[in-house]
Amino acid sequence: MASAVEAERQALRSLDENGRARDGKPIMAGDVFQTLSGRITTPYPKSKRDVAANDWLIENAVAEARGRGDGFNATVFGSEPRGQKSPLPPASVSSMLLYLFAWQPKVVPTLVAGMG
Repeated sequence: MASAVEAERQALRSLDENGRARDGKPIMAGDVFQTLSGRITTPYPKSKRDVAANDWLIENAVAEARGRGDGFNATVFGSEPRGQKSPLPPASVSSMLLYLFAWQPKVVPTLVAGMG
């Protein structure tokens, strides 16, 4: 018999590289998703406005990169403007979705890490 933790883990949802739920169900406010590395996203926003979804994506991409020790991508994702009424550029959305749910580059340690 599976433990409660195991059952919860199996019930976790994920998105694909296009931002669609892999289980085919609609994305609802409050839904959380498992990233490629196994982390759990913050709850999906309740607001139907694009700005909330954009900010959610940026926030989670930055958190994922920081959690992996990937300062380069944390900086890139964190430089995206938040709170914008206009949509994010398609390339930005694609790169964040890929990073979160489909493919993550190997994190290369910096040369200055450990110096100081």
